[in-house]
Amino acid sequence: MDPNSEFALDQSFTALAVLSPAGKLIAQGRHRLELRSWCPPQLPLRDLLIIESRRQVASEDQLDPEAAGVALVDVLSVEPWPSAPGMYGWRLGNVRPITPKLSPLPARGGLYTICLSSLAETAVT
Repeated sequence: MDPNSEFALDQSFTALAVLSPAGKLIAQGRHRLELRSWCPPQLPLRDLLIIESRRQVASEDQLDPEAAGVALVDVLSVEPWPSAPGMYGWRLGNVRPITPKLSPLPARGGLYTICLSSLAETAVT
């Protein structure tokens, strides 16, 4: 993230961890649909920080402390995915890559809040 960008490092962001290489593909604008078995609590979801992890972090009690922030995105809509019952397609837009990557940042399951300046995290309720 460029220090001159519209996003200050002292801001808090809602974060979503994705398994590598999905984060890179999202940051490049090549992956615009993320499949999840759950829906976000509200839409639209703006300025979602995409955290790319090398480890699967499917639940809140799993943690990858060595992940990286790769992009900010907006979740524009969420719809049931017809070919996978119980899955939802999250349509991503307004992709803003973060260069260089912000790391290390913690990755964990679900949505969570992360403050980039302190690298502290708390669960989203």
